[in-house]
Amino acid sequence: MKEIPTGRYHMISKKQENIPGTYLYRLSHPLGEHVLTECKKITCPPAKITFDISGHATRIALVEKIKNRSGWLKLQHIRIDSFDTEEYLLFSAVDDQGKSIDQETCQKLFNCEGTVDAQLPAMNDKERQRLDEDCSRHSDATIAVNLENNNKHYQEACIQLDKWAEDMEMAAAKEMDNTKREIANMRRQVRMATNMQQQAELQNLLQKLEKTRRQQQQKIFDIEDEIAAKRDNLIEQLTKRMKQKTITTPIFTIRWQVI
Repeated sequence: MKEIPTGRYHMISKKQENIPGTYLYRLSHPLGEHVLTECKKITCPPAKITFDISGHATRIALVEKIKNRSGWLKLQHIRIDSFDTEEYLLFSAVDDQGKSIDQETCQKLFNCEGTVDAQLPAMNDKERQRLDEDCSRHSDATIAVNLENNNKHYQEACIQLDKWAEDMEMAAAKEMDNTKREIANMRRQVRMATNMQQQAELQNLLQKLEKTRRQQQQKIFDIEDEIAAKRDNLIEQLTKRMKQKTITTPIFTIRWQVI
């Protein structure tokens, strides 16, 4: 498009100094979204990457701990659709001695300068099995955490429903208790009426109060039915949402080395 100026574009960074003389943009910018969309389409074949921690401007203690070591690393993307849609980038890595490398260390690796080596050694069956097992374990643990959070949502929703039900039942019961007291008082007045006309008038009022009490009793039954229906509906809806839909997508596998 002609209205878009040509030149060098650079993503805004909070951690690094922004390059002057470039067009800056954020991930939320249409250009940022376009870049992400296009990058997701790119396939990443296995490669060997040598990360240079010795020449890094600042110290990265976690990466320094694995200096002069090498191994295999795999990145996978997980999307979980449950209460909310959540996405995770999960690193799994092992060194040549079979020691697992944690998620944070893997992330810090990519803060270092890296060079791609043309010679990529083949991964043997033992290494592939170990890496796949770590990936599966990392994925299962992430889903377990998500499910636990879902259970918290479920418990909170049930507590809110119980509070609402208690308030409704208490309000209805209070109304009926007030009516019962009025009925008891009215019956006493009927017994103490000094003439037939007064007794008839009071009896008429008593009948109206008893009708009100029956209506209030029915209202309590209706409230109980409504509460039961809401609880059944809540359980049904939450159960549906808690049936997680998980999509796992491999991003890349690399042979890594830290120097």
